[in-house]
Amino acid sequence: MLHFVDNALALPRDHPDSDRLFKIRPVLDHLVDRFSEIYVPGKEISVDESLVLFKGRLFFRQYIPSKRARYGIKLYMLSESSTGYVYNFRVYTGRDSNIDPPGCPPTFGVSEKIVWELGRRLFNKGHHLYVDNFYTGVRLFKELFRVDTVACGTIRSNRKGYPKVLVCKKLEKGQCSALRNDELLALKFVDKRDVYMLSTIHDESTSPVAVWGQVTESAQTCVHLRL
Repeated sequence: MLHFVDNALALPRDHPDSDRLFKIRPVLDHLVDRFSEIYVPGKEISVDESLVLFKGRLFFRQYIPSKRARYGIKLYMLSESSTGYVYNFRVYTGRDSNIDPPGCPPTFGVSEKIVWELGRRLFNKGHHLYVDNFYTGVRLFKELFRVDTVACGTIRSNRKGYPKVLVCKKLEKGQCSALRNDELLALKFVDKRDVYMLSTIHDESTSPVAVWGQVTESAQTCVHLRL
């Protein structure tokens, strides 16, 4: 039997500060500290979920059909985009988990707090952060910009603060429309479906792309608007 903590120090399960990972918390904390000590990631980083295969009985075991493992323990991970090196991670232990990272704005929701917790060690170092639509939001990107961390990601069309005039704009396939407010760029692109993005990295320019042997360039409209 391998133990890393004194079981007598564990808080009752109904205690608000109870930790479902109490028995291995020192190991997890040590790994995160070492990951950040021995390697400095490049400029481009990303936050996403990963799934560790586990088929046993566990309260917070997840089923995610889009992942290769499908069943297992979900991790929120911050990785270097070019190599996949894991710089920081957090184990998902249920919706009732307490997330309160230092310096995090009190108005943030769970997804925003996850990004803040994973990325706070790299703030004010000029990194470019890429996320998917679970995390992307106007409020988060503004706060990240304030700590010298620009970001880009797809966004859900009903996210608070995302311009409805852009969502309702009718576009043909291959067309793009963008709205800018200071550092924020909101963009809608039509391919097989409508794609919405938010960025504090890019401008409104577009580039030619090859489609089935042909080179096309998306038509694009840009106007300035307060988001």
